[in-house]
Amino acid sequence: MLDGVDPDNGNQHLDISCKDSPGSVQLRQRFRTFLADDDLFRKFVDFCNHKCRQKKRLMTWQEELWKRFTHTHREYENLSIGGILFVFHICHVHFTSLFSDSVPIKKGVCDIHYFRDFEKAVISEAPYSTPFLLDSPSRDGASFISVDHCKECLARRAQLEERY
Repeated sequence: MLDGVDPDNGNQHLDISCKDSPGSVQLRQRFRTFLADDDLFRKFVDFCNHKCRQKKRLMTWQEELWKRFTHTHREYENLSIGGILFVFHICHVHFTSLFSDSVPIKKGVCDIHYFRDFEKAVISEAPYSTPFLLDSPSRDGASFISVDHCKECLARRAQLEERY
């Protein structure tokens, strides 16, 4: 069970074995309430899912927010970086859990252009709806790659594709 908390330090046991477990949902709700700024919460989540996963750490501004939060919510102070990234592995637009999905890698395609309005809408309304990726030397000849998807983003993208 992933909980990120040392059971020997006196903290209550936090069940974050699943992103949708009551403990995970409660942590996100408490942190969002603590921040009292939905844009900042969305930015925190977005960074957790991209830059922080790559660097395997929170950014300095996130560390400062987390430190302030755990000062008033001690039960989370020993949550590991892995635990934090796990709990906040949600869509920053829809606040739903992300899941890993395999998408094709398009070979022999250099660039794809969509209507600018469609691209803007996907970025803001359906960021976790990647249908495929373009090939690059870093893909080492693979035909598929794993990406994060959100069910709500996929549904929204389908709506946008019908509109454009």
